[in-house]
Order: sequence, then C-alpha cells, then structure tokens
Amino acid sequence: MLLRCAVLLTAVISTALANPPTERSVGVRWVSQALAEAMMDFAPNSDNNPECNLHSSLYLQGLANSTLWAVQMLDSATLSVGGLLTGDAYALGHYDQCLDVYVPETRLRGQHCLATLRYAPSPAVYPQYYAPPNATYYEPSPQSPVWEKVKVTLYPGVTRRDLFHWAVCVPASCSVDDIQHSLRSALEPVFKRHGLEAAVTVDPEYCHVAGDKEIPPTIGYISVRVVILLLLIISGIATVYDYVMPYYRDQKFESALAEVSEKVLLAFSVRRNVHELTEKGVNPKLDVINGGKVISIAAILFGHRILYSHGLALYNHQFWEERLENHFVDNALMNATHLVDVFFVCSGLLAFLGVHKALDKRKSINFIQAILLRWLRIVPTYLLMMGVVGWLLPHMSDGPLWHKRVGLESRRCQENWWLNLLFINNYVHADNQCLLLSWYLACDMQFFVIGIFAIYVLWRWPRIGYALFGVLFVASVAIPFYVTYDRHYSGTLKLYASSLLVDPFSNEHFNSMYVKSHNRAGPYIVGVLTAYLMVTLSAANYKFSKKTIVLGFLLFFGGGYAHQTYGFLFYQKDRPYNLLENAIYAGFHRITFSIGVAWIALTHYTTGFGAFKTILAHPIYTPLCRLVYSTVLIHTVIQLAEASSVRHSEHMNYPKLFWMACGDYFIANLLALPLYLMVEAPCRTIVKFLFVDRNPNSVQKQSQNVSTEMPAEQPRQVVVSRL
Repeated sequence: MLLRCAVLLTAVISTALANPPTERSVGVRWVSQALAEAMMDFAPNSDNNPECNLHSSLYLQGLANSTLWAVQMLDSATLSVGGLLTGDAYALGHYDQCLDVYVPETRLRGQHCLATLRYAPSPAVYPQYYAPPNATYYEPSPQSPVWEKVKVTLYPGVTRRDLFHWAVCVPASCSVDDIQHSLRSALEPVFKRHGLEAAVTVDPEYCHVAGDKEIPPTIGYISVRVVILLLLIISGIATVYDYVMPYYRDQKFESALAEVSEKVLLAFSVRRNVHELTEKGVNPKLDVINGGKVISIAAILFGHRILYSHGLALYNHQFWEERLENHFVDNALMNATHLVDVFFVCSGLLAFLGVHKALDKRKSINFIQAILLRWLRIVPTYLLMMGVVGWLLPHMSDGPLWHKRVGLESRRCQENWWLNLLFINNYVHADNQCLLLSWYLACDMQFFVIGIFAIYVLWRWPRIGYALFGVLFVASVAIPFYVTYDRHYSGTLKLYASSLLVDPFSNEHFNSMYVKSHNRAGPYIVGVLTAYLMVTLSAANYKFSKKTIVLGFLLFFGGGYAHQTYGFLFYQKDRPYNLLENAIYAGFHRITFSIGVAWIALTHYTTGFGAFKTILAHPIYTPLCRLVYSTVLIHTVIQLAEASSVRHSEHMNYPKLFWMACGDYFIANLLALPLYLMVEAPCRTIVKFLFVDRNPNSVQKQSQNVSTEMPAEQPRQVVVSRL
C-alpha cells in the first residue's frame, strides 16, 4: 500500500515539474466559472429605455429580498453551462417558468432569450489557439490543454465547441439591443480578468415573451383557416348527402349542371374516399411497388428524424460524431439518401406504362393535357401544406428554439411558394425552398415533362428512342461525375451535424448537387427502361428461371446496396481524398441501387418473385401506399414542430430514435388520412371527372388503369431469348 502511494506521489510530482505553472496561466478559469460569476447579479440596463431600467432595478431589489417572482426569473436563467466539450451548445434554462412571470403592480413580464457566446483563450494565455486551423480533427489526449478540444478546425465532422447558447430571463420591457449591450458589459470584463475572450450576440428570434403565439390577422393566416374550415364543412355535407341520397332521389337530373354539381360534391364524400383508399389495385403485377414505397418512406422518415433531432439541441453530439466515423453499421443506415431513388424508379416505371398504353390505343398524345392534369392532381394538397407551414405552423406551439427554426421555414414558404407551384424551386432560390422534400416533387415533375416526350420518341421511332435513352443514361452518369470532379465534392452527401443537419438548404453540396434534376435523373431513366422491358417481355410471354431471379437479386440488389455502403470510406478522416474515386462513386452509386430495385419490379411483373410477393405485395400496403404522397408532405412538418419545441437538449440513441420514428410514422399517417380524404382524393376525382371522363379522347382516360393484359396489336416488339 505504501509502495503504491509512493509511486502515485512520484508521478504527480513529475507531472508538476514537467508542467510548471506560469505567470500567464494563474487565474485562468473555465468558461462556465466565468459565466456564473458574471451572471449571478445580471440585469440589463439601457441608455434610452427608462422602463427597462426601472424593471431591472425592481428585479435586483426582489432578488435581495428573495421575492418569489424575482427568484423565479433567476431560477429560469442559465447561470452556468455544462457539456460544452461534448458539443452540447444549448443551455435552454426554464422557458415556461420565465414566461409565467408577471407582476401586475408594475406590469413586469418575464422575457426568455437565448444569448450566443463565442469564447476563446486570450492570446497571452494560449497563443497556439490562434494558429491556422487544422484540416482535420483528432481527439486530444487527456493531458492536452482544453483549448485543443475547443479550437476550430476545417473538418466538418465535428460541431463547434467554441460557442454556445444560454438562457437569460430578463424584463420584457428591455429590448434586444439593451440585453445584448448589457451582456457584453457584464461578461467581457469578467472573462478578460480570467484570461478569456468573449463575443456576445442576441438574436431577436431567440427572444420570447408570453403571448407570442397570439395570431396576427394576416390575410394568409385567415385564408388558410377558412380553406380548412370549408373543406371540413363540404366533406361533412358530402358524406351526409352520400348516405341519404339513395333514399330521396330516384329521378334523373334535369340539367347537366345539376349532374356535374352532384358529382363534384360527392367527390368530397368521406365514405366514397375511404372505399377508394382501401380497394384493391387494378393490376396485381404492380402491387410490389406499393410495398417498396411504404417501406422506403418509413426508412426516409427515420432518416429525417435523425436530421431534425441531431440538427438542433442534442445532448450527446460527440457520441454521434464518433459513431458516424467509426461504426460501419451506423454509417450504412445514415448513408441511406439513395432511398429517395426508389420513388424515382417507380415514377419512371409508371409513367412509361401509362403513356405507352395510351399511345398504343390512340397513336398520339396531348402533351400539354398530360402535364396539366398531373399538375392539377398534385398541387391542391401541396398548396395546402405550404399554407399551413407558411401561416399556421408558427402559431401552433412555442419554445426557446421555435421562432428561430419554425420562423425560418415559415418565411421560406411565404416568400417562395410560387416557385414550388412552378416546380422550379430546386433551381431558383434552391437555398430557400419551402418544405424539405419539395426538391423531390420538382425533380419528379421535371422528369415527367421530359419523360413523356422521350417515351413518345421511343414508341414512335424505336431506333431513335434507343439512341436517345442511351444518351440520357450516359448523361445521367456523366453529369454528376463531372459536377463532383469539377467542384471537388464528396462522392456522397455527408450527414454532418455541423452543416447539413442544422439546415440542409444552407449546405452547398445539398443545393448545388443533391437536389438538382440533372444529377438525379439516373433512377428515373432506369424506371422507364424497366417498364419497357416489362412490356416487351410480357408480350413475348417470357419467364425468368428461379435461378436467374435469385442470382439477379444477389447481383443487382445486393451489389447495389454494397455499393451504397462503400460510402462509409468517405467518412474516414485519415483516408486521403481521391477526386477520381469520389467522382466515379457520385456518377454510379444511384444507378447501381436503382437497378437492384428495378430487378425486383421486373421479375415480379413478368414471372413472380416468390417470397417477395408476400413481403412487398401484401394487401396492407395498398391503403398505406395511397397515403404516401400526403405522408411525404406532412411528416417533416411533424418532426420540425417536435424538434423546435424542445425545452432541453435531447439525449439520443438508436432505441430512442426508433421509438420516436415509429411515433412519427403513426402520427404522419394519422394526419395524412384526412388530408387524403378531404383534399387529395376529392381533387383527383374532380380532375378525372371534368377533364378525363367527359373527354373520351383524353390520354389519361386511356392510361389511368394499367392493365395486366397487353394491347392486341404489338407492332414494335423485340425478340428476346431465355436468359
């Protein structure tokens, strides 16, 4: 025992001798100590705001007397911070307790603000801190100075440790400028005395007073509420009318207008729309697409839960930073941005089958009508959700982060909703898009507009069509290859919390590469070509052997997913950046995965995929698939609202993320149901009735139900041999 103590004492003395205290290090304190010293008796003051000075004086007197309301304000503020070294940059205090403070006699209200502090050691204390930042980041040894942990690097895989947001509870009569000036006056001398540099700012969107949720009577807000109320009323009337109509009307309509009016009204019948939601699809061979979409949107929703939970107040940033870089399985899950490509494959596939069937029957197509009808089916639900986010959502909840995060999304919708309606938002003001997944809808519409022309060329002039799609396919690989090579991007979109997860639209790679149609066209082209093979092979009554199906699945889907997991290597900071490798990966990784998805659809359509019929073509997927569009629009709003209303930093792990994602999925489908029943389904029915059923020559009338049978005439078939 004595020997161990002697060894320990020797080690301590050796360490002390090796690192003797210097004059410049004496008196240096950690940030939390200096902050606590400065904030204990803090109250804002103003040069031109007497009310602020009065209320601050009353607050200090109340503290001296231990008055309840004054102590509540002190207790609501953050007097010291913790977890800075792990990346926990939000000390949110007690938001609700601060806003509950109200003194009727003096009309003093509590105001909760998040101030931002950027800190550093003074040059005299640690001059190495001001050396040029390192290109990467390595975890310092425990014996290193703490500033090696705090020092900013160029490596985006770690969140900044040199700034944080902390809560102050001050009188509401004090302006943001009063608070900011007073904090600087209080903190900077204390920090300087302890060898620290401090820069304080206060963002107005981080300040809240009770009553902030009160609704201003804006035209947008009133309009959205009126539209929702009208939808509820019309749906209720239509449903009741649908139930009682058979008992009270047995005569024919006296006018065409009366017939049209009734059919438009009945389009809003919840009874009819529920029946439509649950009825079987007309083509069982395509039911496998239902399962693919439902499973994909569930996985995408899980990914977006990670985005929203990790991009704001996260308790354990360092844990996730280490796992993303060091754990292969974690990276395989989080590097799953290719799941959106499942929808592009399905969209291209269905577009070809519909247009091809119409062309075989009519021998021509009205391009403008086809585009217009698609626009009319998509826009009503889309427009309503933009209205909700733009004008209703800001007033539906609150929290220390609410105005900052939700306010940003609201302004984007208020300013740029018209770009979404034109489906050009992924090119014009791409850094300010309304709704997170609006870029996908823009890409899909752009692909459809170009795709129907290309499909027509393939149908009308097969040889030219082969050449055209060959060129398009090569271009879909070459363009992302070139963009990545030219701009020195990573081969995959990296899910770093320091940039992408905070606000995707502010990330250059996301805006310049990820959301652009010319970089995402490959999967859509794969879907079109897959549908062409479906038509051709089915016409020849071709069947794949079981061996071919299994080997093809292992090769195409397994290989495609293996290619996705290759992206794990790009997160290794010790691995040198290889420009050619990243460019090749960017050009091919979406194509390889899409071919795997296409193989499942092709073999199920022509032959049957055995077990996958049970997994992907189960009847339960039919109604869930019909809710997918509404779920796509609404789930990110749910996640944004939840993450923006937190009162403290969230500790995250995979079980908790899975639990939250399951709740997100349930709530998203629950809210998507009335959106489908009262908006999406009625509008689609009305468009079909007014523009398709009443027009016997409509291309949509010919192609709305893709039959399992091929047209009797097949003038343009290719000869296929058994694989």
